[in-house]
Formats: sequence, C-alpha cells, structure tokens
Amino acid sequence: MNKKLFNIAIFLIIFTFFKVILADCGNFKIEEDYFADHLIGFYLNSIDINTGDSYVQYFKYRIVNEAYNPSIPASLKADYKLIVNSPELGLFNTEIISGTIDITEMSVDQLVFSNLDINYDSDGVAGANFSLEGSIGDHIQLTDDELMNIQSSILQSGKLPNGTYAFSVSLRCDEQEDYIYDSITKTIEAFEPVFLELISPGGAIEDTSLTGTLNSMPLFMWNSDYCTQCDYGIRVSEYNSSIHSSLLDAMEDISVLPSNQNLDFYPVDGNQSFSYPTDAFDLIPGNLYAWQIKRDYQTTLGGEENKSEIFIFKVLSFDDLTEDINTDDTYSDLLRELLGYKYEELFGSDGELKDFSMKNNTIILNNQVMPISTLYDIIDKINSGDMQIMEIEVK
Repeated sequence: MNKKLFNIAIFLIIFTFFKVILADCGNFKIEEDYFADHLIGFYLNSIDINTGDSYVQYFKYRIVNEAYNPSIPASLKADYKLIVNSPELGLFNTEIISGTIDITEMSVDQLVFSNLDINYDSDGVAGANFSLEGSIGDHIQLTDDELMNIQSSILQSGKLPNGTYAFSVSLRCDEQEDYIYDSITKTIEAFEPVFLELISPGGAIEDTSLTGTLNSMPLFMWNSDYCTQCDYGIRVSEYNSSIHSSLLDAMEDISVLPSNQNLDFYPVDGNQSFSYPTDAFDLIPGNLYAWQIKRDYQTTLGGEENKSEIFIFKVLSFDDLTEDINTDDTYSDLLRELLGYKYEELFGSDGELKDFSMKNNTIILNNQVMPISTLYDIIDKINSGDMQIMEIEVK
C-alpha cells in the first residue's frame, strides 16, 4: 500500500510540469493545451489508489511530429527528472525520481494525452505506446529513510507535502541517444495556506474601549502565510447590541463594505493590508463595526474557503474621547523628557496646559486630539539629533 501511495504522488507530478524550450534541431516538440496552474493543494483522494484513475484533469499535452510520415511509425525516448524543495520533508534541491519512458509506434502527427488517459494498467494512448524502462523502484533516487519520510507525510496529510516541484523532460532520438529533439521544464508551487489572523483595527468584543480608531477610513491589517493563488476579500458590518446577538449575527446582516449587497466580500489584494475605500458606506463616529477577511483557493478536491476570526472596533467621536478620560497623566515622564524644565511651567497647577488629558493612546487638549505616537516620534528625533526644541509656543 505504501508503494501505491508513493506511486500516486509521483503520478500527480509526472508529465504535469511542461514549458516548451525548443532545441536547435529536431522533429518533435511538446505543446501545452491545459495545465491546472490554479491548484495549490494536491490530494490523493482525487485518484483511485486501486486503479490509478483520476477524475480531476491536471494537464493536457501533445507531442507534435513535425516530420510526420504516415507510413513510418516514430519512436522516441523521454528522459525525466523531478527535483523537490520541501522544508516539511527536509529536502532541498533534492532529486527524488528520474528515469526514461519509451514512446513507440507513434502513428499520428500529434499525440494528445492527459492524466485522465493514464492509470496503472495503461500502456499508452491512442496513437502510441508508453513503457517505463525498468521498474518504478529503479527510478526512485532516495534513501530508504527519505522515502519513508515522504510516505509518512502523505499518509498523515493525504496530499503532497508543501514545497516546490521542478520537473524537466528531454525528448531524444530512440537510436541516437545524444540527439535531443526538445527540452522542457515546469515548476509548480504547492503551498496550501494554514493561518489567517487579524491585526487591526479592533479586537475582541469584551472591551471595545481599547480598540477604537479616530480614522473613519481605517487601514485594515492581517497576517497570512504564503499563498500565490489565493483570493482575498473583506466584509465590514455595523454591530448593534440591541439587534445583533453576536458578531457573526452582525456580519450576516447588511454590510457597509461591500456596499453592493449582492457581494458577500469586497475583493482585496493579498498584501495583508487594505485602506477603507471611498466607494463604501461611510463609517459613522460613535458606531461599532465588525470585520472579517475571507481567503479562497483551489485544490484537487475543489474550492477551499478560510475565514478569519471577527474583530470589532469603534470609530471614536470627540464625545467618546472626552468621556472617562484618564486624569492620572500617564505620559508625564514622556513630556518631562521632551520639555525638561518647561514641563512644570506649562503643565503645573498654574500652567496653560494644565487641562491636558489622555484616553487610551490619544492626547486631548483644547478640543484637539493627537495620537501618543507623535510624542514618541518627536522624542526619537530629539535623541538622535535630527530635531531640536528652539522655542515653545502655546496657542
């Protein structure tokens, strides 16, 4: 059974990695009709382990005989090599299988084949015969330990391990081994994503006072792992505790983004950040909003969909900022470092800035607001010598 599983894994790859690079001479070439570049997860369930039959088309190719003569059947050899880079397996630029396939009695000008035409019992396709030189065991270029590691990973996950698979093939003359008709190569990246987590704005519903934003067009940020063929989307909906029993309930209600209610999620790039667009409904200060990221991709088992957790945030109004303000002057040490002896003059009991106050990470003074990060930036520039305080003016 283990050998069957390994053979299936190789079968998922073999003849699926083609990009034509014409040689200087020759009468044969390979053309690609179809290749499933959109797939990033290759599961063994898509192949019958007893017969090798597959219901998923991975590729369709044709070998073209440019000097076709119907009275003379053609014969040629296909030398192949598979090189794998897979951190999961501890294999780096490792050749795991190589060998030669004999293509004989080619009686057509274009030999068309796909993975659907090949199984354990097949010995060719209409127009030609295929045969493997030696046994599959002769072609495996791995130690017993490396082979067992691959088989164990396949058995546990049911799919090819994450990694890059580079396959090269050379078509050569049957009688003159050094005469190359055509050389080809293809590399695919099989990296099925694992995690998707939100960063900001917002957080858990338990304490929205710590996750507010002053920006009514915030920057949404999240983390996700490597995925070249994933599609991402975002959904933002207002949360109202009087009508929504949960954040999920709010997400399933009318959305502010996308504004088109025929769309579930607003398409975004996979660069892990997105600025709230101008074509969405306005975010209203004082309201709470829930948001979520969705990721879609394709595997041999069909489409997969991942959704992140749901974050909630509040768009702060000035009334929100002035309620329950922090009167403990949490950042007095920062201000003392910044202003030196001027601190007492400005912030003392008789100072012009004595009404300075804080809420979360926001400074409030004279109906003006400023993020505390501005203070840090100023101090860093003073400490590095890029800025000097020449004069302090209070307006």
